[in-house]
Amino acid sequence: MKTINQRAHEWIVSGDTGMSSKAIWAACMGVKSNNAMAPSDPADFGRCYRLLKLIPEWAKEMKVISAMSLEWALLVVRWNEFCGLYEAEYKTGKCSKLYMAMKELQKQAHS
Repeated sequence: MKTINQRAHEWIVSGDTGMSSKAIWAACMGVKSNNAMAPSDPADFGRCYRLLKLIPEWAKEMKVISAMSLEWALLVVRWNEFCGLYEAEYKTGKCSKLYMAMKELQKQAHS
């Protein structure tokens, strides 16, 4: 089995990346980054979801992830709920429940 570092380095050049998943990568790899962007839509959330499925050991790092911003902190609290919505909806090509939950969370973080 590949190490965490091997999987993380292969992932960062995989093309299945976005700003929010790169923020997770940087936080969990201990790389200094000015990027703390949380996922903005279901596609973006999906990249974060797949990263943490590839490297499940990072699920223990959710405190590090939640420290990146208020939006991340709110998302981490609801992570399992959002994963459930994603898993239930992504095969349909429409993640309307996840999208609505994300917009609610973003509104809460920015109010």
